[in-house]
Amino acid sequence: MNPFQVLKNSRGLIPFFVLGDPDFDNSLEVICAAIDAGADALELGLAFSDPIADGPIIQRASARALASGMTFARALELIAKIRSYSKIPMNLLTYANPLYRHGFVQAFSALKAAGMDGILIADLAGQDDAIAEALAASGLQQSFLVAPNTPDARALVLHQRSSAFTYLVNRLGTTGMSEGVPELTLEHLKKLTAVNMNTPIAVGFGIHTAEQAHTLFDAGADAIIVGSKLCQIIEDNPDQAQRVAAIKNYIQTMKRALS
Repeated sequence: MNPFQVLKNSRGLIPFFVLGDPDFDNSLEVICAAIDAGADALELGLAFSDPIADGPIIQRASARALASGMTFARALELIAKIRSYSKIPMNLLTYANPLYRHGFVQAFSALKAAGMDGILIADLAGQDDAIAEALAASGLQQSFLVAPNTPDARALVLHQRSSAFTYLVNRLGTTGMSEGVPELTLEHLKKLTAVNMNTPIAVGFGIHTAEQAHTLFDAGADAIIVGSKLCQIIEDNPDQAQRVAAIKNYIQTMKRALS
């Protein structure tokens, strides 16, 4: 069963956080606050020194987590604590190198045991049979990225191979905050939703306003992913109480606007 199926036609909000940003305990509190504020699912990033898909804001979040002592083992501990707090669907965004270092089979098994539901390997260009086999054995679902310039035929294949949700990238380049929704994103949505699959489509990269979200939902998106905005809130609020309040306020405000 795909736990992300609840996102289908949900007009859902998926917050993204880097695990361990700004440190273990405060990261846990922030993520739990996002759940309490109404998040429909979570995307959690594994702190990595070379996050090539991420812009400066999320790069700094990753650096803060690493500086605080975040490791793969500590990330597993944090995931387990989040899972004990909530049954919310959780997807891990990571890169191949940290998984390869621990061994794909061992890493996937440990992530599933900790409570993770799915995974997106950002620098995995497409289907890898060995990785797919290891994921199937672990029970983790998989998401694939569809970029604005992905050819239609390949976009459809990636959509069909996504067993968690399809992650539609809203803009060329790296993560960050931008305005509006490019026409290419809307064209991809039109073509992918025409296939009438059960796999949800979530749109991320640059999304941070209700106006963008409504445009995407009206075009067929099932959920939006907001990351850089939340990482910027963490960075801008060194006081933890203010940080938690700002995160909750943003998510609650977005949820009201989207409903």
